[in-house]
Amino acid sequence: MGTPAHLRALRAALALSTAAGRDRPVTVALHTGPMALVALHDGLHGNQGHALVPGETVHATAALDDFAAAQGWRIAASEAVAALLQDELAPGRTGTTARGDPAVEVVAATPA
Repeated sequence: MGTPAHLRALRAALALSTAAGRDRPVTVALHTGPMALVALHDGLHGNQGHALVPGETVHATAALDDFAAAQGWRIAASEAVAALLQDELAPGRTGTTARGDPAVEVVAATPA
C-alpha cells in the first residue's frame, strides 16, 4: 500500500513552505472532506479544465486559510486533519476560524 493522501499533503505543504523561504508569505491550509469538481469546456477557445464546486469543504478550507494568513501561520490544519496526522506533525498554536472551526498550526513534521 502507498503513502496515505493526508501524509502526502503534509509533506507537500512542508516542502512548499521550506522552498518559499521565510521571507515570502506562504499559507497552506490542510482540510479534509467531500468536494466536487465540474469539468469545463470552452468551445470557443478550445480550453478545458476543472473547477471546484463551492460547498462545505471548500468554505471550511478557505476560512482556515484566511485565519492562518491573518495569524502569520505558514501551515494550518483543521481539527480533522490534525487528528489524522497526530503522529506525523508537530503542532503549534491553536485558534478558531471566523466560521468557528478549530485550527491548528503545523510547525514541523515529527521525525520518522
